[in-house]
Amino acid sequence: ATDGGDPPLETFTFSSNGDNGGFVYWLGTSGRRERFQNPQDRGRVRVTSSGLARGRESLLVARKREACWTTDAPDSWICLDLGRNRRLAPTHYTLCSGSPDPGFDVAKWALEGYDADRDAWINLHPGGRDPPPLASPWGVQTIPVDHKNKRWRYLRVHHTGRNTKGTYEMPICAWEFYGNLYSA
Repeated sequence: ATDGGDPPLETFTFSSNGDNGGFVYWLGTSGRRERFQNPQDRGRVRVTSSGLARGRESLLVARKREACWTTDAPDSWICLDLGRNRRLAPTHYTLCSGSPDPGFDVAKWALEGYDADRDAWINLHPGGRDPPPLASPWGVQTIPVDHKNKRWRYLRVHHTGRNTKGTYEMPICAWEFYGNLYSA
């Protein structure tokens, strides 16, 4: 859906890495009314992947540092499904490295939104440029997003090259999203 004139249900503003201002935190706390619980475990979002060699998909929304990475295959990805009734026009997202060891940096990736009308994944990095590498161990990085004046149900991190070890594994253990949330 395009970013129309209706007001957002909620706005998530980035203030600092690890803050409590993002969508995942909001969902896991029932709108900041409860203690955080994993929103996938509660059936509020769904995380999928091309396959994990270490960890599990629900870890991505658990807000914990735990070893987690995709299998060693080209074009690996992790995807967040916000659900059929939610859309996000993101402004920023945060990633946390899923590697406890140095030298396992994510070097090339894209944040993509799925455009059902075009049946295509669209790169949401401004100008399509690669962000700086996500350093290990446990590095955290927040990246601005160009949401293309659209609201997205599916957001994925797509590994577009090799990591600093020279493999296709993508070590990411947590993510957070900021922007405007809308009803679908």
